[in-house]
Amino acid sequence: MVSPLYYDMFQVAKKYGGGTKLAFLYCAESPVCPVGVASAAKKAGVDITYTSAISATAPGYTAPCLAAKASGAKSINIADASALILEAMKDCIQQSYHPLLIAVDGQVASTWASSPAAQGARIFQNDAPFSDTSNSGIKQMQKALEKYAPGLMKSSLYDENVVYAWAAGMLFKAAAQAAHLGNDAKSAQVVNGLYDLKSDTLGGVAPPLSYQRGKKHTIDCGFVEGVQNNAFFLPQGQTQVCAPAGT
Repeated sequence: MVSPLYYDMFQVAKKYGGGTKLAFLYCAESPVCPVGVASAAKKAGVDITYTSAISATAPGYTAPCLAAKASGAKSINIADASALILEAMKDCIQQSYHPLLIAVDGQVASTWASSPAAQGARIFQNDAPFSDTSNSGIKQMQKALEKYAPGLMKSSLYDENVVYAWAAGMLFKAAAQAAHLGNDAKSAQVVNGLYDLKSDTLGGVAPPLSYQRGKKHTIDCGFVEGVQNNAFFLPQGQTQVCAPAGT
């Protein structure tokens, strides 16, 4: 099996103008960054024409940008922290290289909306995008944040990782309710509750979730978010992108 997350990201790249040639830059500080990318690209029909590790301490990223440009890559994914992605893209743009920036999940922060380097970006999100105020689950989350973490949504710390935390809590709640937990609850009961969930979207914040005993669970679907005109938007509304079952 390959990573549905990266498979779906590659589908987004192909759909929104990035073609089948992609450059992949990844964090030099962690061996985990490039794991699963090559196999997912092959499965999705994408050719990674240039790959390179990049460091957060590098003085600039002109060299990998030029190499990616020379490779013919029409889109680029930079598997690193949000701020570094924008710095690398600035260097690429300065070299007259304007690939379609493709990102996933926690790589994106609220600061992307106003960054010239992020304009035109397309993002694959496993959970509903933190910017989607039309989503009922996100609305509920934001209402709670206004009460318990005032100011967070206006800070650079507001990103998709906040949605992850919320979705995790909502998943526990759903499993606990399905298991009818009492005062002397056991962890095994919560696990059993998961198996009772059928296409549960956790109030709209997640793609449909179902769990089966004895089977490894993967999240095959997700949402598409974009950056344009200094704002986040949903290129295809609430329609999700899904990897084929068993990917």
